[in-house]
Amino acid sequence: MSTIELKQFILETAKNLGFSKIGISPAESDSLVNNKLISWLDNNFHATMHWMETRSTERSNIHNYYPEAKLVISLALNYFTGNVSNQKDVGKISNYAWGDDYHDLIKPRIYQLLNKIKSINPSINGIVCI
Repeated sequence: MSTIELKQFILETAKNLGFSKIGISPAESDSLVNNKLISWLDNNFHATMHWMETRSTERSNIHNYYPEAKLVISLALNYFTGNVSNQKDVGKISNYAWGDDYHDLIKPRIYQLLNKIKSINPSINGIVCI
């Protein structure tokens, strides 16, 4: 299978699994993005997600986390639950909090995608990150 055919297979398979946006990019570090991450952490925008700070070197460069990485597949899944509150006198609850934990919904689909990719080319390795 050619690189172009593999890319098309990934895009179609991810779409069939319900992902609304699919991107494939080289596994490269980007200093602009890294600087934004540092600034974001310095401003404590990560709130109580302390793991983001303690694992920032992994987030700043994919090769610090997965040295063999050649490509990154980025996926988006529309998580709109249809629940909307029109009440003006109460606080708003973010849409992702209305339904099941998005990790539990997304992770199995990503593993399905990875397994389908491996089924057509067993030499491909990958890891799932959310």
